[in-house]
Amino acid sequence: MSKLRLTDLLIDGLRMMIRLDDGMPHGDSVGLPADEVRPHEVALLKRLMELRLAEKVVGWQDQTTYRLTERGRKLRDDGQVSGAEGDADD
Repeated sequence: MSKLRLTDLLIDGLRMMIRLDDGMPHGDSVGLPADEVRPHEVALLKRLMELRLAEKVVGWQDQTTYRLTERGRKLRDDGQVSGAEGDADD
């Protein structure tokens, strides 16, 4: 099984992961409000979601935000995660 490494992401992906991390535990994380996503970042967010590193959440008062998934946090913390894109196992 292949591994995704933090170094596999382009600098823009790393910067976006930093923006998505609000420092709160996953269950409490709000992340990045959708209205703060710049137009050129939409494709990048979509790619991070395909890699299961980020997720779209509709929360309080139907506000849409983007945040790191548990997988994204593991990649951030450990530098790598098991499983290729689309694999269910980490």
